Amino acid sequence: MHELSADLTWMLVAVFTAAGIVHVIPPKNLRQAYERADYPGWYRILVGYINLLTAFLLADPPYRMAGAALAAMVLFLAIVMLLDRRAYVPALSGFGLLGVLWLQILTASA
Repeated sequence: MHELSADLTWMLVAVFTAAGIVHVIPPKNLRQAYERADYPGWYRILVGYINLLTAFLLADPPYRMAGAALAAMVLFLAIVMLLDRRAYVPALSGFGLLGVLWLQILTASA
């Protein structure tokens, strides 16, 4: 694997691990954001575990492409949700991560 790809992979693993932990053990403002959006209480926890699964799959070489596919779906859905709620600035971070994921995939196959 290309050195840049490995660095990007571990950065993505860290981001998805942190996001998973924050969703499973949320700060008060995240819990309130989910409540304001009228999502059921279990939805936040499900999102957290999906983020943790994504991180696990990205970290394990035989499952890395499955992790990248799951990461792309998670990011796409997060961006769509943020744009639907007119949260344009936070959506930019999702687009940035999607770009990093795309670069990771391209450098992994090189």
